[in-house]
Amino acid sequence: MFVYALAYVGTGDNKVIKQLLHFAVSDVNDDVRRAAVIALGFVLFRNHTQVPRVVQLLAESYNPHVRHGATLALGISCAGTGLEAAIDLLEPMTHDPVDFVRQGAYMALAMILIQQTEAQAPKVTQIRELFAKVVAEKHEDPMARFGASLAQGIIDAGGRNMTISLATRAGTPDMKAIVGMALFVQFWYWFPLAHFLGLTFAPTTMIALDGKGRIPKVDFVSWAKPSMFDYPTTDKPVAEEKKKKAKAAVLSTTHKAQARAKSKKAEQGEAMELDEKHEDKDASSSKGKEVKDAKDKKAEAGQSIVHNMTRITPTQLPFITGPYDPIPTPEPAAADASASTSGQPAPVPALQPKKGRYTPVRSVGDGAAWAAGKPADGRARVGWSGNVLMLADSSDAEGEYIELDASLWPRGAEEPEAAATPAAAATPAARAHGGMDWDGAMPAAFEYEFED
Repeated sequence: MFVYALAYVGTGDNKVIKQLLHFAVSDVNDDVRRAAVIALGFVLFRNHTQVPRVVQLLAESYNPHVRHGATLALGISCAGTGLEAAIDLLEPMTHDPVDFVRQGAYMALAMILIQQTEAQAPKVTQIRELFAKVVAEKHEDPMARFGASLAQGIIDAGGRNMTISLATRAGTPDMKAIVGMALFVQFWYWFPLAHFLGLTFAPTTMIALDGKGRIPKVDFVSWAKPSMFDYPTTDKPVAEEKKKKAKAAVLSTTHKAQARAKSKKAEQGEAMELDEKHEDKDASSSKGKEVKDAKDKKAEAGQSIVHNMTRITPTQLPFITGPYDPIPTPEPAAADASASTSGQPAPVPALQPKKGRYTPVRSVGDGAAWAAGKPADGRARVGWSGNVLMLADSSDAEGEYIELDASLWPRGAEEPEAAATPAAAATPAARAHGGMDWDGAMPAAFEYEFED
């Protein structure tokens, strides 16, 4: 089954899919059936939208091994896509009665939702809470807890700066990542093999370099709301607890006296006035609450500045244009009186990107739109897949560059400079190698005599 998976990876060959489905439903060995379903994820990872339809019936199989294979097939093929159909298929499987089926469902959900925000996949917060709940549950099955803890590591891989990718930037299968994924699914037999998933991780960053390998200070613009692609937060809103006043004890004679006074006022026509006062008070308090809520709302800009060497998710790339000269961050406008009374947040000034000395060798977003000065139209098509972007410099003058801290790559203590060797004492070998003094003589040349 894994020979089929690795030989036809990413091809979507119909004959192979038919053969794998045949083994998945008819083989007498559970391991073979599970491997056949997992192999579907490898073969169809380029056509991930078809996988939920292909494995839908297999996910409802009576055999738990087939159901486990269906979870991993969805995770492998739909990794990093946030496909809603795959999430809807995996959610019921998190309540499966078999522990290793739940284990596969947790890991597959993490693989699908890696680098997905709540704005893109509304269920991501709920699923993160599910992982934490399962890990903390002492009475949960150990295999399910292992899957949930591994899922937490997958969904936050690389400090939430990495995604799972089985293809290269050119769209061809990445053999390193594919072999890593094939070894990862063998954790079924030996848990330490799960570490091979690290071979499938790809950093999601923006690194623009000039022709000399330097990192110029340039900015890009993401023409989407910052919350759309921001880091997911784990902070929970703090609920304000109001102190409840203890009820004072009221005697029965007091109740009778209040009832007599109320009936007396009702006869005199005062009850209607009291009710109107209460209604006016309630209306004013609700109006004040709405104004307070409106003030708490913060205006969010429709675009954001992305500096060089910053995180860019794969789904964010179609919204990226640039490079531009360093863009000053706009200051938020003060809320005017009309905005505060109407409950509308203050408007945020739009960015003013300016083209500079650097032009991309390969276009970011829609190259024609960028050249025409229409950066907002860059979301139409993305011609760049992230990681490293080469820039052409139109000026020979020195520019501003990002200096990397040398402490990030410690190379040990600096060796003191060796004393200069006098030319007369230097050996011919030392003179031939730039003045280095060798501890021993050069080995003599030799030839090995091969036997016939």
